Amino acid sequence: MTVRGYIRPESLWQIVDVLHGQGVRVVAPTLLDGLCQFGVVTSSKAVVTDYLLPQNTYKEFLFPKEERVLTYIKRPEGGYALTGPEHDFPETVVLGGRPCDAAAIGVSLKAVFGGAKWGHEDPLFMERLEATTVVSISCDRPDLSCFCPTMGLGPDDPTGSDVLITRTEEGQPVFVLEALSPKGEAFARRIGDLVHGDRDDGDLAARRAEAGEAARGRFVRTFDVEGVKDFLDDPANFDDAMYARLGTKCVSCGVCTFECPTCHCFDLKDVGTATQGERIKIWDSCQFPAFTLHASGHQPRPLPWERYRNRFLCKFKIYQDTFEAPGCTGCGRCVRDCPVHVDITTYAMRAGAKQRKLIGIEA
Repeated sequence: MTVRGYIRPESLWQIVDVLHGQGVRVVAPTLLDGLCQFGVVTSSKAVVTDYLLPQNTYKEFLFPKEERVLTYIKRPEGGYALTGPEHDFPETVVLGGRPCDAAAIGVSLKAVFGGAKWGHEDPLFMERLEATTVVSISCDRPDLSCFCPTMGLGPDDPTGSDVLITRTEEGQPVFVLEALSPKGEAFARRIGDLVHGDRDDGDLAARRAEAGEAARGRFVRTFDVEGVKDFLDDPANFDDAMYARLGTKCVSCGVCTFECPTCHCFDLKDVGTATQGERIKIWDSCQFPAFTLHASGHQPRPLPWERYRNRFLCKFKIYQDTFEAPGCTGCGRCVRDCPVHVDITTYAMRAGAKQRKLIGIEA
């Protein structure tokens, strides 16, 4: 990574004004319905500047909650005429995302929609991603729900970001800017005079590294990811009693999946008549009772705790086995906002402890 220079604290969010003046769509933390969420902003005055993590993720600007994938109309001579969606996506800068979201969307979702596994990419997602520059801001403090270091990332991890901005505290506080991709270099050039200092400044690099190390030291929620994976890899543990004990209180609301930056399940529905209409893609959730419901009426996971077991397996085994990408980046949203306090890290810590006991590391 290359240190491009620094931005003074009072100038950081002026980036919104500069980019908006250049006709760029800016997505940043803002106040929507009384909550800090990612949304489109047109002025620095609309940005929430003192935040830990917005409630939602910016994946909805790359993978919308609902979108048309085709329209159909029956021809008089027989058959149907199909029309695909318009592929005109605005140039976008996500400003103020966190490293956990950048890794989830730029790596994990890209692994699903990018075609490397299936041989067919989702052009709607990939073209939006190509039109988007991700400017992440390192976390300088976590809350008790955050656990990104446990997942092999961290509050200043550059994975998935085009630009990483890190606040340094030693001496005069500044935000160090690192360009991580060609899109990141272009971003640094277009904000011009807001960036000060010389490229490859050794002092800035050292201060940035110290700030990242200090932030990593503030995390308290940890567990052994490898032990969890080993536990889940053993089919004998599929019916372990912990699943029913921990997950019975789940109410199948789907909040954990809709707020998750790596969840990607969707449904396709035809809306209209037999002669004309449209096919839409909408978010779905493995926590919903109708998810995987067979046409016969059979539901292979009828109970809420069975569906949450599937989510746990997806995050710590299935996603990794299938896509060779992390199914969880430790953002903690599912822990923070579950209305009945179902905690995926409790599952992970229990599974890790059981695995250690199975192999005789501890009683």
